[in-house]
Amino acid sequence: MLLDAVYLQAGARVQCSARAVSTTGRGGLGLTSPQVEVSMEEGLCPPHTPGAIGAEPFSAKIRYTGPDDPQHPNLIRLTVTMPHVDGMLPFISTRPLSNLALTLNHDPSRLGNHRCSNLQGGPGDASATRLGLTSAGVAVAGVVGGSHLRNSIAQDGALSLGFYNSLDLETCVWSFSGYYSISDLLSDCGGTVRTDGQ
Repeated sequence: MLLDAVYLQAGARVQCSARAVSTTGRGGLGLTSPQVEVSMEEGLCPPHTPGAIGAEPFSAKIRYTGPDDPQHPNLIRLTVTMPHVDGMLPFISTRPLSNLALTLNHDPSRLGNHRCSNLQGGPGDASATRLGLTSAGVAVAGVVGGSHLRNSIAQDGALSLGFYNSLDLETCVWSFSGYYSISDLLSDCGGTVRTDGQ
């Protein structure tokens, strides 16, 4: 199992405990590891410093791809970028996030309310994946923190790998992108048309 690093901020203390259980359900003795503290100085990304270059909260861009785009003709591309901050996981949705406890626990309301988001769906959520904000083309092998991190992510499963595909550890920036038709934006993503051209 992998203890996901995005949940740990500098200075956090971590201790693991484990207990073997037989096939009949009988528990053995529990073992506890020594406590370790997440380093305040070392890390893959520099600490978040408000006002510093690259420390802006986020950047969102929207553009029309046009008829000549070879992969996504005549769609609207939405791209959101933000700096990585240790201990924080970026959740992006085109609708307001309210009850995070339900949203983060695979509640069925997530699929209905946050179809156009970077919250990864399960294997049966094909429509959520089609409408989701995913990696903006970052190659995992070239970016995500060397072979040790890639191997850890691979053990954690395809959903985590897809999510971390959006993190560029050389620039410490998350980048999510999605392609939508006007009907997708209006019917699924919560978009509105106010005037011609807006």
